[in-house]
Amino acid sequence: MSSFVEFPVELYNPNVFNRLTKSSDLTLDNALALMWFAQLSYETGQPDTIEQVAKLWMFDSFHVGRMLYCTPGANFTLQTPLTPLGSNKPVLMTGFIAGIADFFRRVFHGFLLSPRGPGPLGGLFRWLPAPIREHLQDRYLIALGDTNLAAELRKK
Repeated sequence: MSSFVEFPVELYNPNVFNRLTKSSDLTLDNALALMWFAQLSYETGQPDTIEQVAKLWMFDSFHVGRMLYCTPGANFTLQTPLTPLGSNKPVLMTGFIAGIADFFRRVFHGFLLSPRGPGPLGGLFRWLPAPIREHLQDRYLIALGDTNLAAELRKK
């Protein structure tokens, strides 16, 4: 991802899940555990860090399935797998090539700006670079198949 968001393994708290509680209320301990878990998701460029931290936290499994490429603005599809089933190592070059191809496809079809987003500031989202815009929450919801949100944003 970037050296600005990736942490060395030594900074990861080995005891962060010890006080995790089963509760519908958000507690500070649960929030802390979730934030550390979210931090680990930024380590996509460092698969060794992910594996080391998973061992530190005593997680015995990693991916449930495989990593998929998602064309910007579309849904995830099994037609462009980035990794074989059960793999934990990202194959970044495949995603990079697909992303470059999508960029030229969008430019060829006249889509130079990113899609608008929800809410009062949604129009400003159009000015974000596509790689950043595609990682905002509404784009993930649409990629996972939220047709209501997709339809609502098309109206604007």
